[in-house]
Amino acid sequence: MTEAQILRNFHDQLAAAYGPQQWWPAQTRLEVIVGAYLTQNTGWRGVERSIANLLARGVMNLEGLRVIAEEELRILIRPSGYMVRKAAAIKAFVAFLDQQHGSSLTRLAGQPTSVVRHQLLALPGVGEETADAILLYALLHPVPVVDEYLRRIAERHGLAGRDRKYAHVQQLVDTAFAHDPPEFRLQLLNEFHALVVAVGKNHCGPKPRCEGCPLGLFSLMARTLYIASTNPGKLRDFALAAAQEAMLILPLPGLNAIEAPAEDGLTFADNAREKAIYYSRFLPGAMVLADDSGLEVDFLKGAPSVRSARYAADAGFHTASTADANNNLFLLQQLTGVADDERGARYRCVLAAAQDGISLQTAHGAVEGRILTTPRGSGGFGYDPLFYLPGLNRTMAEMDDQARWTHSHRGRAFRALLEWVA
Repeated sequence: MTEAQILRNFHDQLAAAYGPQQWWPAQTRLEVIVGAYLTQNTGWRGVERSIANLLARGVMNLEGLRVIAEEELRILIRPSGYMVRKAAAIKAFVAFLDQQHGSSLTRLAGQPTSVVRHQLLALPGVGEETADAILLYALLHPVPVVDEYLRRIAERHGLAGRDRKYAHVQQLVDTAFAHDPPEFRLQLLNEFHALVVAVGKNHCGPKPRCEGCPLGLFSLMARTLYIASTNPGKLRDFALAAAQEAMLILPLPGLNAIEAPAEDGLTFADNAREKAIYYSRFLPGAMVLADDSGLEVDFLKGAPSVRSARYAADAGFHTASTADANNNLFLLQQLTGVADDERGARYRCVLAAAQDGISLQTAHGAVEGRILTTPRGSGGFGYDPLFYLPGLNRTMAEMDDQARWTHSHRGRAFRALLEWVA
């Protein structure tokens, strides 16, 4: 998936999350233009107050802006800040419209886009963003608007670096919507900019607030994911997921040299989230996944749960040569004499995603089964030889890789994560 395709998909994801925005918030084309000047380097509330002042004074029209003294105009637009510069710029636009287009916005709008844009950029106080906002919203030319929110989104999702010029990002948006029907292009560009502002205000300020962002994991399908695990079984599972989902999933580089976090959470979700946040700080800009998973046995009141990997070690049980073998033997010891109908259990997995030290999402997966009295099968890892699925008449260790990924708790958690993305 190309950067432009990802950006086009961003529109659809944001539209589903926020609905139609119906921008620009103004009653007339002139009000849009004045608002485009006033919103420079300020928040929209200040613009609204300035617009209200102009309306109350009865000068939100060409004649009013033409005759009002510049000093009084400054007072009316004071809530927007930079009143001296902005008042002079608005006056210059009115003079430009009078002198070059017969005081007619319709005549101005009827000129070719390149001509109008060149003329606007020649005016004082008009940069590329202001010119394009006027073209798009007031003059109804299908021109992408590149604002600070879009630059942050493009940078943080790896679509365009901060060093990219305005024209490069604008071309990226152009390409993103190039295959849409021409008759819908104006509306799409209008909505896209408004949706970018909506998600930017909620989540993409100078400090990102990624929790709950509609775009938090949307680029997942087009990116390399990094797994914070050295467990060979888990890495094998995720490699299978990568093959099935046409994704690139790799172990986190240098993981063996990174001091592991404590993993002292009370729940799988606590541990998975903290690991993902912790390890994501070591690979800036990358999406890092971490999971915490384990076995819950009903007869043991949910144990070993978050201590599954250390179950035998916690009890000082060391009779076999590997941790998995010790854990299985210790579990069988704890269930000695327990009837089959009391050996119910489940595998549970929580998969967390984080980027740059910020939690993005968690997904859950579980599978029900029961614990056998003797191990069966040589595949899988952990408690798989003892974990029996009655509906399939097999243990996890008796399944091939495909079946195990389909039915396992980890596979279900991963598919839940992809469903959240989609």
